[in-house]
Amino acid sequence: MRKIGFLTCALVCYFASASALPQSCKPDISREDRITKEQVEVWTQVLSSTSFAASFMSTSELTITATVGRYGALNAVNLQIQKKEESATNAAFESAMRGAKGSPFYFGFKSGSPAAFVVTDVGNNAKVEQGLLGAKGVTTVILSAVVTDGDMAALRNALTSQQIDGIRIVLAGNDGIEKSVDDKNGKKLMEKFSCFYQSLDSRGIALSGAAQPKSQPEPPASVSDNGPPVPITGQYITPGGSHLLLFPDGSFTKFVGGGQGHGQYALDSDNLTLKFTSTGFSQQFKVQGGKLLNVNTHQGWTRTGDSPETSSARSAASSDAPTPPPPAKPTDSGPTLAATMQFIQEKLSEQGQVAWAETVSVQPDLIHRKFISVADVMADPAACTLYTTETVDDSVYLPKGKTLTVGGKPVTADHLRSHTVETDTISFRQVESVAVEKMQDIENQAYREEAHPEITVTETPPVFYLKVLASNVVFSAHTSTSKGNQAPVEKDATSKMNGHTFRDEDTANHVAKAMIHAMELCGGGVTKKDLF
Repeated sequence: MRKIGFLTCALVCYFASASALPQSCKPDISREDRITKEQVEVWTQVLSSTSFAASFMSTSELTITATVGRYGALNAVNLQIQKKEESATNAAFESAMRGAKGSPFYFGFKSGSPAAFVVTDVGNNAKVEQGLLGAKGVTTVILSAVVTDGDMAALRNALTSQQIDGIRIVLAGNDGIEKSVDDKNGKKLMEKFSCFYQSLDSRGIALSGAAQPKSQPEPPASVSDNGPPVPITGQYITPGGSHLLLFPDGSFTKFVGGGQGHGQYALDSDNLTLKFTSTGFSQQFKVQGGKLLNVNTHQGWTRTGDSPETSSARSAASSDAPTPPPPAKPTDSGPTLAATMQFIQEKLSEQGQVAWAETVSVQPDLIHRKFISVADVMADPAACTLYTTETVDDSVYLPKGKTLTVGGKPVTADHLRSHTVETDTISFRQVESVAVEKMQDIENQAYREEAHPEITVTETPPVFYLKVLASNVVFSAHTSTSKGNQAPVEKDATSKMNGHTFRDEDTANHVAKAMIHAMELCGGGVTKKDLF
């Protein structure tokens, strides 16, 4: 039997029936597990919740609860995030929450560096609850971080003497939640941690052994006195395959898709800034032990080793990269190509997650939830090329009592859920036209072209697609798609169309104008020769 699975089950059962918290050090739950016969003791504290007054002004309520407990011989620090939507329909596209193993969450203190934890097990649940005023959609995510005795011992002073005043959570698809913790709840959580440690002391359980970063990300040196701080220089990667080299001389090389960018980086406390030489564009990161977190996209970068020490080694690291084509043709007016590419890079980075719900007329009771985030973007003016990495999450909301069958076998919503990481390359030398349309109109046009005008798509809220077009198959993409619990499937493809999704038409049109200008500067567009 997997102990981690037992731990998550214990949390689910507890959260479903927890009563008011006691004021003493007595644990909120204390019992012997019926199967393993191990002792379970858990302390819990609400950290953030929608106030009574605010609930009248909002269509959703969000509650975040923390627990610390001892499960037999295991320690665990956990978070439950629960979101209640005013209606089941709203829940179909407003609740993007889904936990993922390996994602971090953080406790911020009033003073000092944060404490970081890595999720080792998750519980994801979405359901419809019947209330007095109608059905409510309820999404619950439980994030469990098993912490070794050595790590728990190293954190004792911080967790029992420093008041927590904020939490940051990274969910699947690099979606993020960040909330402040008021004085009352921060002090109560500090007391709960004290009770946890006192209970272990009274039971004769000694937390000993060296800290092990496999169960917890290595925090900044100010959090723990165990060993030297993690160096900022090194090699970093993302789940989408992007690669970053931070060199000792303050320079960096970044690889996204088939392209690379260079520049200088600056470190101020735990704030890292990358500034690209070619465009002047800057990216901001938070340094959290052996990880970097992009403050705009919430994409995490994991340190995998040291960086090359010399310029010759650096050249070797990028020797396989293609040689850029000749510089773009000059222009007599308007922003430079570098400034134009910087604008495009900034606007795509600022998008965050774009979400919408989609229904199809032939299946009106099924709601498709779609979430797209630009996880990384890099512009290369010398090559007139834009490199991006996107995450796409797609799921189906099934009404209560509704079942679906595929190949004669019943399937659940989890079977229909998919997660895609897509890396795209767009060369403005090969772009012939740029346009912005409603995504709904594009999908309905596709059905009409397939001789199905009777099928219509409705999207709420409306989103807009900026599409770049060419008459030949010139745009390349690499995708990694996992469906349900199946292993990811890798695929390379080329097409005549590519583009990006925006939540508002105004931003989409501004970026489209910039792309048209980049296309003109790079010699793209349809020429008279092309027309004939």
